[in-house]
Amino acid sequence: MLFFHEMGKTKLQYHTHLLLPELPDRFNSKVVLEDEWNGYIKRSRKCFSRWKNIHVKKISNPYLIANYLVKEASVHQHSLDYQNSLFINEV
Repeated sequence: MLFFHEMGKTKLQYHTHLLLPELPDRFNSKVVLEDEWNGYIKRSRKCFSRWKNIHVKKISNPYLIANYLVKEASVHQHSLDYQNSLFINEV
C-alpha cells in the first residue's frame, strides 16, 4: 500500500493517491470500493474533502502509473509518503 501526496494544478492544496495491492473478494468492483470510501470511511474522517468524491481506478500497467505519481517529485520534495506507506519485502 503506497501513499503519494502532491499539489493540485493551482498549487493550493494537497491531494493523495493510494495504490492498493490485490483486494479481498468483497471489494470485487470499482463501485463497491467507491461506495466504501465515499460512504462510511469519508464520513468518519475529517481529512477527506467534503465536496469532492474519491475516485477509484484499476491500474493495468504499474510502470506507467509510477511515472505519473512521481511527476512532481524533486530533490527537495518527494511524492511518496515513506512514513504511512506499507512496504512488503519479498524474501
